[in-house]
Amino acid sequence: MEKATATQAVRVPSVRFGDLDSLPAKIQALNEAIARRAFEIFENRGLVHGRDAEDWIQAEAELFHHFHMELQETDEALQLRAEIPGFSEKELELTVEPRCLTLTGKRETVAEDFSGKVLYCDSCASQIFRRIELPTPIQADSVVATMRNGILDIWMPKAEQAETIRTEEKAA
Repeated sequence: MEKATATQAVRVPSVRFGDLDSLPAKIQALNEAIARRAFEIFENRGLVHGRDAEDWIQAEAELFHHFHMELQETDEALQLRAEIPGFSEKELELTVEPRCLTLTGKRETVAEDFSGKVLYCDSCASQIFRRIELPTPIQADSVVATMRNGILDIWMPKAEQAETIRTEEKAA
């Protein structure tokens, strides 16, 4: 990776841009994982109905790391900044469409050998998934993603707006 100054971001070529064709299968697999975990939570509560949404939200929270993000718009582009500490650029994948951006990632965690008794453990999920609907079309083939110190910046130039051409009828 290149060195960066305080004002210059580093272009990270290893942030992968995902294959759009495989995205529906990935989303389906994630949805099934959430459904399985939500059902386990339902079973652990004694199969009592009426808290389906709470079970689903808890399952999502257990399976996916929630990250903070901000989407800004200028005349030329959309700029997304996401705080994703603990993930490297090699563990992230972006799938870009003209009106949508999907960010997925999976962090490899290594279990430490510990012979004592764990009294408290506060850890977060090792996967992220976020699908962001964009307010305006972008040029998907010109998106630039950079990552530094756990901050992912994505610059997305806006697509050219189609011009309206008026036609006038001429008398014959």
